[in-house]
Amino acid sequence: MKKNYGDNNGKNPSKKSANALVARRERNKTSGGLVSYEEATAGWLAAAIIAVTDEGGALQFGKSRDGGVFTLVILLDGEIEKVYVKQSEGIDQALEGIYHDFTTEVGTDGAT
Repeated sequence: MKKNYGDNNGKNPSKKSANALVARRERNKTSGGLVSYEEATAGWLAAAIIAVTDEGGALQFGKSRDGGVFTLVILLDGEIEKVYVKQSEGIDQALEGIYHDFTTEVGTDGAT
């Protein structure tokens, strides 16, 4: 039998915490605040993935628990960088930034 874990490292969330999460999700639905990777341009998704993985890293995609914020996690050389992107900031802009961070060559004097 597969055990379904809640939050808090296997502990089920408190009723108050679970109710608060449901309320946030409902508010986001009615305000149009739920994010979706459908908003992203396929080209920027691919470019960011290729740029990070070509350097030996990994790029993880997710959303906040309430569904209102994109989360991008970059894993590289034992380091973890988390990027949180509000819907109003635009996921394409964040993906483009990741692409340029990994593909722009920097000279020895720090100039690009």
